[in-house]
This record gives sequence, C-alpha cells and structure tokens, in this order.
Amino acid sequence: MNISELFKKLPLVYISLAFIFGLLMGTVIYSTHVSIIFFVIGFSILFFKKDSLFIVGVWICIAAFGMFNMHASMEEQQFRNEIANEYHGKTIVFKGIVVEIKATEKGFKYRLQLTGIDDFQTWLFQKKKLECEIADTLAGKGEFQEISSVRNPGEFDFQGFYHRQNLYGWIFPDKHEQIIISNNTHWHFGRFIHELQQNIRQLFNSYAEGDAGGLLSALILGDKSDVTPDIKDSFAKTGVIHVLAVSGLHVGYVLIILLLIKNMFSLPWGYDRIVVIVGLALFVILTGGKASVIRASIMAGLYILSPVFNRTANIWNIIGGAALAILAFRPMDLFDLGFQLSFLSVASIIYFYEWFEKVLPENLKVSKISNKAVQFFWGLFLVSFAAQIGTLPMTSHIFGKVPLIALLANVLIVPLIGVLVGIGFFLLFLSWIPGMGYALGNSAWLISKIITFSTKTFSSFTFSTLNMNFSLFNVAQYFMVLIAIVLLFDLVRRKYGIFILLIVSNIIIWNWSFEEDELDVIFLDVGQGDAALVMLPNEKVMLIDAGQRNRYVDYGETVVLPVLKHFSINKLNWVVMSHPHSDHIGGMISVMNEVKIDTIWDSFIPYSSWTYKNIIETAIGKDITIIRPRQGQTLKLSKNVLVEFFAPDSTFAVGVRNVNNASIVFKLTYGKTSVLFTGDLEHEGDRFLLPYENMLKTDVLKVAHHGSITSTTTALLDFIQPDLAVVSVGWKNKFKHPSSIVMERLEERYIQIHRTDYEGALWLKSDGEKFTEVPWK
Repeated sequence: MNISELFKKLPLVYISLAFIFGLLMGTVIYSTHVSIIFFVIGFSILFFKKDSLFIVGVWICIAAFGMFNMHASMEEQQFRNEIANEYHGKTIVFKGIVVEIKATEKGFKYRLQLTGIDDFQTWLFQKKKLECEIADTLAGKGEFQEISSVRNPGEFDFQGFYHRQNLYGWIFPDKHEQIIISNNTHWHFGRFIHELQQNIRQLFNSYAEGDAGGLLSALILGDKSDVTPDIKDSFAKTGVIHVLAVSGLHVGYVLIILLLIKNMFSLPWGYDRIVVIVGLALFVILTGGKASVIRASIMAGLYILSPVFNRTANIWNIIGGAALAILAFRPMDLFDLGFQLSFLSVASIIYFYEWFEKVLPENLKVSKISNKAVQFFWGLFLVSFAAQIGTLPMTSHIFGKVPLIALLANVLIVPLIGVLVGIGFFLLFLSWIPGMGYALGNSAWLISKIITFSTKTFSSFTFSTLNMNFSLFNVAQYFMVLIAIVLLFDLVRRKYGIFILLIVSNIIIWNWSFEEDELDVIFLDVGQGDAALVMLPNEKVMLIDAGQRNRYVDYGETVVLPVLKHFSINKLNWVVMSHPHSDHIGGMISVMNEVKIDTIWDSFIPYSSWTYKNIIETAIGKDITIIRPRQGQTLKLSKNVLVEFFAPDSTFAVGVRNVNNASIVFKLTYGKTSVLFTGDLEHEGDRFLLPYENMLKTDVLKVAHHGSITSTTTALLDFIQPDLAVVSVGWKNKFKHPSSIVMERLEERYIQIHRTDYEGALWLKSDGEKFTEVPWK
C-alpha cells in the first residue's frame, strides 16, 4: 500500500500524526518564524500534481500548524508562570471568581479565576468552609505560593500537571484579614453543574451504604473524594485503578442508554444522532471534562456520525480524529499522563486483540470458542493483556512498578465494575419509584463489597506488583522488541523483525561494554532536614538520613521512598543516622517498613525520643546490624570506595549536651573524588575535627546544620577547601537558615553553593577523577 492509498484510507490518522509531530517539534524549536517557513514550504509543495508530493505538502502544513499552536500555548504558559514567579512568597491582595470547591483532609480548597488576568487560576486554602458557591467572588489578602516544581528525581511533576489546567499557585489567607464574599445571584451554568453533581453524590450516598456510594460517585461523576485511601491503594496495587477513572467503559453505558432513548421515541434519521451527540456532550460536562471521557465521547460521536458523511467507520480514523480534536484546543494535553495512557491503551487493545485472533492456535481464538462464558472471560483476559502490552512501559517509567496481578484481577473486577456502573445509572433514573432506590442501593452495596474484597485480596499477594523502573531509553527498546515480535509472526516481513532484534541486542551489548564504574551521590530536597543517597559502582547503596517526620509531613514516605523506587532500589546496604534529631532520622521509620536494610550506623549518644527508640526497636526486631563508628576508623565499602570517620568521639559524644555535636562526620572517597558529610556539627564539634587538618580536604561539602551560624567555622573551612557546598534547607524556614554570614564565608572562598530550597535535589556523578552534575529535571 503506497502513501496515497494509505492517506485515503486513514486520513485522520495521517493528519493527527502530522499535528503531533508538529507539537513535538514546537517544544524543541522555539521560533514562530520557523513554523511559518515550514508552512510556506508545505503550501508550495501542494501545487505539484503528483499525489505523493501533495500528501507530503499536507503533512508539512499540518506539522507547521502544530508547531505554531505549541508556540502559542508555551508563550501563554510562560507568561502566567512569570506572574506566579513574581508573586511567589509575597502577600497579595486578591480577588477571584470561584470555579471549583473541593474538600481535603486538612480543610477546603477553592479554585479561583483571578480577575484581571486571563486564565490565571489559583487554589485558595481554608481550614473552615466558606459560605460561598460556584461563581461567587472572593476577595482578601494572603500569601501567594507558586506550585512547586519537581524537587527530587522520580517525583511526580505537579507543576506541569497543574499548569496544564491553568493552575499556578496557592493563596494562604492572612488569619487577621477577613475574606469578603460577594454572592452571584444570577443563574450560572457552572454552579448548576456543581449542584447537580452534589445532588447525585448525595443520592448515591443515601441509597448505597458504606463504600458503595463513594465508588458510584467515582464511576459516574469522576469524583473520588468519597473513596477511602485504602481502597485507592488496593486498586492501584492490583492494577485496576483505571476503573475508578471515568472512561470508555462508562461512556459505553451512556451510549447504550442514549441509543435506547433514541429507539423508544423513534426519532427521525439524523436528528436521532444529534440527540446522542448532545447526550454525550452533557456527560462530558457532568464529569468535569476529563480527557478520557472526552476521548471516548468523541470516538463514540464520530462513530455515530460516520453514516451522515457516507463513510464507513474506521476505528483508527476515529482514534486519530479524537486525538486531533483534543490537541487542537488543548495542545499541552499531549504531555498529560491520562491522555497518553488513554490513547495508548485503546490503540493497543484494538491492534493486539485483532493480532491475537490471527496468531493464536485455533482452539485459543476467541471467535472459535463455542462456550459463551469461556469466550467472554477469555476475551476479557486478552483485552486486559492487550492493554497491558501497550501501557506497561509507561506505567513502569512513571510509577516505577508493574502490577503483575492485573491480568487476573481485570478479568474478575472489570465485569463487576460494569455491573456497578449499570446499577448506578439505574439508581440515577429510577430511584423515584417506591422501593426501587433501596433495592438498587443494596445491590450496589453487595457488588462494591465483592469488588473491594477482591482488590484487597489481590493486593495482599507478595507478587502482586514488581518494582521495575523503565528509563526513556528502556521504553524505546521495549517498543522496538515489540515491533520485532509482531514482524516475526509475519512470514513476509520476518526478516525485518530479526534485523530489529539484532539492532536491540547490539545496543544492549555495547551499552554493557561501555558502562563505566561510577559513583552517584544525590542530595535530596527534604525541606528543613537532611537526606542523601549514595549508589556505589558495585550497585550497593547507602542512605544518609531521611528527613523529617511529624504530624504534618513524612519525608521518608513522600520523598525518600519514591526516589528509591525510581532507582529500583529494594535494599539499603548501609543507613547512616547522623544524629537522633527527627529532621534527620524521622523519615527513616517509613523507609524501614518498606525497604530491607543490612546495617545502620548510629552515633554514641543516648537519646530518649519516641522516633529514635522506635527506629532502634524496629532495627533489633528486624535483625538489622547496628554499628557505632569510632573516630579515626576506616572502612572499605568496595573497590576504590573508602569511608573515613572523623567524629564522633565516643567519650565526648556521650557527655555532650548538644546532640548536634554527636553527629557522625565522615568522608566518602571514590578514586580522587570525595564528599564530606557533617550532620549538624556545630562550633564545639568543629574543634575536634581540626587536628585532622589536610585529611579533611574534599571536593564536596555537605554544609553542617543547614548553614546555621553555629556551624562551618572559618578554621574548618580552610582545611576542607571544597569546590562545592551543599546546603540542605527548607524554604522560608522558621530558623532563618542558612545564615548569611556562613554563606559569605563560602562565597569569599569562591566555593560554589547549591541550596535545596532554591534548586531542589542535587545529583552528582563521579568517575573517580571528577564530579559532574547530572541534569535530572
């Protein structure tokens, strides 16, 4: 099939791919003039009479339009981001229209469209609920904080996620200032939809007891606020979290209802399709315009409308048309995980389900199975398998794990979810019939019980998930191997499959051959605390502190564990607790519960805090070796990796009143490169290091005590002479760390400074000769 025939058969696929290519090019080439030049070139080619050249011209023109569209979107986003940067950390007088209201664990958040700035929206946080509704105006004074960018490797990009929704920050109102509420007395479409959603949510909760009401709200409205965290967690571990997101399954039920209505009223041909399209549009609005619902609704709409244009519905054209329709208006959705997984899973199901029908043995082909029950469940298994094939590399790359139990769980849970969705719609439309509401509510309760029991059972299996983190390079390799496997089953094109496998094999072999022995040191951003990860050339791992843990935050859970998962680290060979303060060891509690630990290095000082006692008791219970390093002790961790301990002195540490001065201070050396970790050592402790003189010389210094005025004396700095100083510190912390005096000491010696409050985590890589910074963002 030549390019002309392919274009005539799949025009929307061709156009959407050209547009996506243009969007991607627009993120690399930042010049609008280039997109105009491309368009002129493409437009000129259109005048050639040859079909293939005409199609190339169309491709270039559409790609140019995609580039231009991306440029415009990025410029708008950059403009709003600059506003957010300007306001960040400042007290502002705000006035905005309420767009959305959400309850959280700590209070309520109100989404505001600020007046005077187009499409600039923020969250306003309040502990107590305000007497306001959608479309009301709120005005007051408060501190503005822009949405934080990615602070650590492997962390979810909340800034990018919210920016794609035109959300750019948080406003925390001044406690001494009153928020002025101006009620909008006029009818408002957004308020009407919100009230309708709340009424439906109350309906579900009133008839369906327990978790059933929350599940129904999630499945019908896309509102997961009433779904408990443990249910969400069990769904995620089981690999069926996708069913809680309103998507194609739910749109399918809506379509069936609309088709039944159409047939009941015998609407004229053409008008009946308008009714279906309007119904789908209303469902999109009701669910908040989620990408998966828009995608499925556009696909359903195109399928319904295809006879109107005298065209046979082609599923690939429908997918291409849906993607094009979404990206034309919201180009940034291309980088949204929901958009990517939604289209990737649908395309994978369509292609591989048909492929299985071709390559499987006759007795395993769905169409050849006579038993209807077996045919249904086997077909559902293949659908689930097909979806996993396409989405596995993305879920691994983003979440760092693959749900192994998902294939089996989907076969059981997806049909039950379908039944629950059906019950939800019946409850929505038939609850007015006496007794019907309670009957349907009890049915929903029973089905939800079976679903939650099943997910919790599946998620409890030790093999339910596999920790596996694909890099983008691994993702590319995966799809190359996948293409090769498909080609191997094609007798005509088998040679191409073998060729691709040979290429992938060479890439893997040469990559191993040229793999260098390197040491990685990552200073994590854990706010006002310390945490650093060291990955040795022999793949052994050391964790130095784990940040704070209190009733507000647990950096072990929110930062350290996600980073470990990102690097597929299931075991820590050494854990260093520099000293027993909670801003250094608090997060270790969560880490110990999730990751195997061989050895803990602890200071000598006796400490009576609950956190410290809990860690020691847990370590003893898990048979973790606890070592208290001695001053002057040297340990060889692997070839060319050496640790030298300079503190604490056991006698001094036990008698010292200031726990900070009992910090473990050690120098990690790899080849000619070294890092000095100093904990929270202060002036008194510094004096015990001075006798080591030139032994303290290092390339990288972890500045003691977050840069406090009580640490990092000039005498000690003169011996250390680092090229780089890392200050682990929280933004606008109450201690006002780091001290400007300490920063001046570093600057006077021309030492490069990295502050985690300003720049986030720092990833350094050493080849034994020098350190280089890894650009991980």
